[in-house]
Amino acid sequence: MSRILVFTRFERFWHWSQALLIIILMITGFEIHGSYSFLGFQTAVETHTTAAWTLVALWVFAIFWHFTTGAWRQYLPTGTKLGAMVRFYVVGIFKHEPHPVRKTRYAKLNPLQRLAYLGLKLLIFPVSITTGLLYLYFNELDAFGIEGPQLETI
Repeated sequence: MSRILVFTRFERFWHWSQALLIIILMITGFEIHGSYSFLGFQTAVETHTTAAWTLVALWVFAIFWHFTTGAWRQYLPTGTKLGAMVRFYVVGIFKHEPHPVRKTRYAKLNPLQRLAYLGLKLLIFPVSITTGLLYLYFNELDAFGIEGPQLETI
């Protein structure tokens, strides 16, 4: 019996780096918001900005990696076994039923995960990046010819 790694080293690095950066962004973001004081406002802003740019760089590199390796296909939605997955998460998981979709190196995500990750990559991440840039460069928006949005809206 041989050991097969379903997720590559890069995928593991990418996943855990994102998780760490998002946790840092949450902690510093709440401090910037004024929810508590731990690092101090200036340090929180600097740390938040550095973590945000690092996350953007990681996403850009991951997009490059997905397209050059063909791993982008993992995110294409499929209806195959979608109903079985919904049933599993609603009922089957509590009855200790077997998982309806087996992971392989070429099909790592079940149909619901594909939809969730596709939504993250096409909606949540672009909105996060856009609003983050608008917030970071709010005082310079006039110089870019962008008028109107209030800081509270962003």
